[in-house]
Amino acid sequence: MRALHFAATITVLGVVWFIAFIAEPAFRHAKPGTGVAVVVRNRLAWIAWIGLLGAILSGVPWFVLTAESMSGQPLDQLASQGCCGPCYRRQISVMTGSCVS
Repeated sequence: MRALHFAATITVLGVVWFIAFIAEPAFRHAKPGTGVAVVVRNRLAWIAWIGLLGAILSGVPWFVLTAESMSGQPLDQLASQGCCGPCYRRQISVMTGSCVS
């Protein structure tokens, strides 16, 4: 799950960086009226939206499985005992390097 989530997230980031630093500067020097820029932008938008969908669809189960692993409780008891909130705060504190309790 983690690898799929990372791959999808990196895909979205790669598309954004490619558009910002490679494609748009190249489009400024392209001949007007060729339509290449429109085609490339549309295809990159599709790639980015599919990557974003993949990141969401893989991130949610990965988060739930991480919460289950951190709490040591079965999956069916996670929602009833509210274990996802502490897991979320811990993940955010690890990502930001802060101490959130």
